[in-house]
This record gives sequence, C-alpha cells and structure tokens, in this order.
Amino acid sequence: MKYKKISIFIILFLFAASFANGEEFHDFDKDSRIEDLSPPIRCFFDAVAQNDSKALLTCFSDKVFVNIAGMQFNGLEEVAAFAERDIWGGKYKIEKVFKQGNKEIVHCRFWPKGWSSAEPPIEYQFQTKKGKIISWNGKYR
Repeated sequence: MKYKKISIFIILFLFAASFANGEEFHDFDKDSRIEDLSPPIRCFFDAVAQNDSKALLTCFSDKVFVNIAGMQFNGLEEVAAFAERDIWGGKYKIEKVFKQGNKEIVHCRFWPKGWSSAEPPIEYQFQTKKGKIISWNGKYR
C-alpha cells in the first residue's frame, strides 16, 4: 500500500510538472530574446513570424547553404520551400544568443503548427557576409 501511494504521488507530480512550464502554442514565444539577435538573423526570425517568403529571401545570400538536423538545402528556392513546408505557422522562442568566432549561435525552441508540443531544444549556427546569411546549421541540443 505504501508503494502504491508513492507511485500515485510520483505520477501526479510528473503530470503537474509537465504543466509547470505553462507552454501553450498561443503564448509560446513569450519572453523570447529576439532583441539580442543581429540584424541579418533578426530578419530571418521576423520573416518566419510573418510567414513571409519574400521577406525571408531578403535575409539570405543567393548561395546560402542550410543543414538542419541532416536535411540540406542549397540556394534560395530550396530554403523558401523548406520554410513554407516545415516552418510556416510555427513559433520560435529565442532562449540565448551569443557569438562564437564568425558565427552567431542561437539556442531556441520551435513549436510547429498543429503539434501538441514544441520540438526539443535546438542550436542554430548562422554565418553572415555583407549583411546576409550565407549558412544556417541546426542541431538538437
């Protein structure tokens, strides 16, 4: 009987902890650190928030290379198609931004449209040249 009470307590604790973050899609991006981003990277996240392909393409170099968790995209057309298929309608939360050499590192979370919860935390590494993103790499943390 003692173990049954402990098991019930643990289950209730874990259930309550899952709601402790208060993460709901409609306010997932609350307290995002978007103001910490450099202008080219901010351009990307602003375009995503607006689901705006034209604005998105202004953020990237013509020869941009993207590698997100093993998915690779070359050039503006492939990047736009990826964004329209997998990103539009979702929300980002920027958790931390820092420079590492010539890269801007962004720790963030992404909650795809229609999903019941956010993806695991991800680290993006952006490289820019002349105010445009030339590479964007992402790996789950």
